[in-house]
Amino acid sequence: MATRSRIKGEVLFRGRTENGIGGKRKGECVSGDNERRADVPQEYGPEKEPLVCLRSAGTETLVEWEKEGLRIRGVFHTPAARRFPAVVMCPGFTGTKTEPGFLFTKAARYFTTLGFGVLRFDYRGSGDSEGDFVDVTIQGEIADAESALRWLESRPEVDSKKLGLLGLSMGGCVAAYVAGDRHDLSSVVLWAPVSNPLRLARERKSREQIEMMRRYGWAPYGGHRIGRALVAELPSLRPTERIALYPGPVLLCHGTEDEAVPPAASEEYRAVLRARPGGDVRTCVEMETVEGASHVFERYDWQRRVIVRTGEWFSRWFG
Repeated sequence: MATRSRIKGEVLFRGRTENGIGGKRKGECVSGDNERRADVPQEYGPEKEPLVCLRSAGTETLVEWEKEGLRIRGVFHTPAARRFPAVVMCPGFTGTKTEPGFLFTKAARYFTTLGFGVLRFDYRGSGDSEGDFVDVTIQGEIADAESALRWLESRPEVDSKKLGLLGLSMGGCVAAYVAGDRHDLSSVVLWAPVSNPLRLARERKSREQIEMMRRYGWAPYGGHRIGRALVAELPSLRPTERIALYPGPVLLCHGTEDEAVPPAASEEYRAVLRARPGGDVRTCVEMETVEGASHVFERYDWQRRVIVRTGEWFSRWFG
């Protein structure tokens, strides 16, 4: 075990990072539909090691903190710089801090090469964090994400004036809620975000689940159990209304073949974001459409597309 600053945890990896942050200058925004392919750094060209095999460029440390009596656990990725911007990554429903295809792990490691830190974590009742999944609610996950941001802000090496937020799937709903209250965030990125949790649940529910919930107060969901509290809160969840309160720049990324959360969900987000008052560069919204990609971008080229594009986005607004 190793101790780094106020973190008590195991240092998983030490490596090198590039100095500085690349990308466009802060304040540059491409208006209208922006569905281009992100520029891929030369070192990740076809003849080089692909991004999905990227090794860590910084230090990875197991961390934990307490929220409502439960230990929330995650991994803190840090570049070599003494002080740096940082991003919190919000997993999807039943997801963890790694996500399918190690998507979050790869993204976090790539982001450290751009000079900023990353905190990826497990919600209560998921992954390595304490709690039972049957007690999980989206509001509870929102509270966990807010606590993750506060944990980052407490780190002396993190520039608390340069914080970003990324959410995948239902984590996009979580991020939308957090951003609605955190107007100080430099920028937000939503990957295949859920725009209407109640509608999604209605499309997926089965007779077996309805009967189990009626009889026992819980219903099976994959290898998990969902409880009544989660079902009861669904009608009140309106993430598109919440993200509309955030005055900063937002990037949306969605696969055209996403069957779990159709691309129309990102279009709903884009519509409300474009309608925000202001009209300056801070209210910038862009959308990256990944041709052929599924819900969590399982192929390495899809992963590389969204990871590099997202790194470019955060770099621009951290600049």
